[in-house]
Amino acid sequence: MMRLKLVIKLGNDAMQTGSDLAKALRQVADTLECSDLVDPNDDLIGGVIKDLNGNTIGNWDIWD
Repeated sequence: MMRLKLVIKLGNDAMQTGSDLAKALRQVADTLECSDLVDPNDDLIGGVIKDLNGNTIGNWDIWD
């Protein structure tokens, strides 16, 4: 069974509202939507999450 871990730090200038959080979650969702998680040759294992200012606010990982 595959697992997803997602961490987002809240509270900086660009992460103050529910809308800000939703945009960060959409980044991850958009990436996942373009991936075939069933393919063992897929190199998608995770990534960083950035706010609108380009600051890293979190990360996500998929593992087996």
